[in-house]
Amino acid sequence: MKKLLITAFICAPGFLMAQGNTFRLKGKIGALNAPAKAYLLYSYNSKTRLDSAAITGGRFELTGPLDYPVTATLIISHDGKNMRQMKGQDKLNFYLEPGNMHLTPADSIAHSGVTGSAINNEYAALQKALQPVEKAYAAVYAEYAGASEEERKSDTFRKAIDAKADANQQDRRSVELAFIQSYPNSLVSLHAIQEYGGAVPDVDVVQPLFEALSAQVRQTAPGRRYGAYLARLARTAIGKTAPEIALPDTAGKVIKLSSFRGKYVLIDFWASWCGPCRAENPVVVKAYEKYKSKGFEILGVSLDKETSKAAWIKAIRDDQLTWPQVSDLKYWNSAVADDYGVRAIPQNFLLDPQGKIIAKNLRGDALEQKLGEALGAM
Repeated sequence: MKKLLITAFICAPGFLMAQGNTFRLKGKIGALNAPAKAYLLYSYNSKTRLDSAAITGGRFELTGPLDYPVTATLIISHDGKNMRQMKGQDKLNFYLEPGNMHLTPADSIAHSGVTGSAINNEYAALQKALQPVEKAYAAVYAEYAGASEEERKSDTFRKAIDAKADANQQDRRSVELAFIQSYPNSLVSLHAIQEYGGAVPDVDVVQPLFEALSAQVRQTAPGRRYGAYLARLARTAIGKTAPEIALPDTAGKVIKLSSFRGKYVLIDFWASWCGPCRAENPVVVKAYEKYKSKGFEILGVSLDKETSKAAWIKAIRDDQLTWPQVSDLKYWNSAVADDYGVRAIPQNFLLDPQGKIIAKNLRGDALEQKLGEALGAM
């Protein structure tokens, strides 16, 4: 049931504020004592951090460097088990801010909250608005989980579940959109835009929402980063000339995208470790075999690491990818991926013979259909 996805809490950078350069978070959970522990998970300056503190008499305190609010998750281990050992988690999602922060006393951190915090009040408002959507999602998931294997194989059942999941996702987006429009001065809206846009945002949809945020939000460090990301996406919008690619193939020979001018070219971002990419490869192979004699070429761009070069080469062989394959083997630090605004794979870009982008992210039947429109009559 590929369309029924769980929406996770996203840890993302917040924006710069003049409140100081450290945080001090204090809380009280019942009367817990050692070996109970508090774990704080958050992302700051593009690095994921995990802090912990012992709990004595129910009280704990966590401190660390912080220049701007960030989304965070606080997890309480009541029996001292580490995060990998915990089967169920008593946790609280919230915004961690510079300065002194206090949590309301509770027997469970899930029932606690941040006192006197405007941004956490705004976040709570969004979560409250999303509650009906979350409840509806839980019902759809329960329906799928309770179905028999035979029912899950039924096209009718799968289509019905997918339709409900799609409707639920649209309801979520409607709630997020209403919040974004109502809170243009809130950092929460910036993060809501990122979730609204999804892993592969449509810049024509997301850019106007971003521009409608206050200058205070847009001109902060994370606002500028996201604005720069949208600018990169705009450079690879349909109708734009695709940025040059010059990367080595598996033998070290540099191949340039511009060398394929005169042909329709599919730039295919993938990696040997990417399950969805590998699952899509047979579809791409079929399309290539059908249209390669009619002026169609593919340039595979892998986001593998230097240490996984052998796995990359093996995947090419195993999946029978006979078109040119290149990579700088820098994983997500690939400059080419950054140029194309690629933050999730698989992704692809279809170019016309002049090197202009005419379609993006063609999956399944959509790839052959588009190639048929462009090359079918040739």
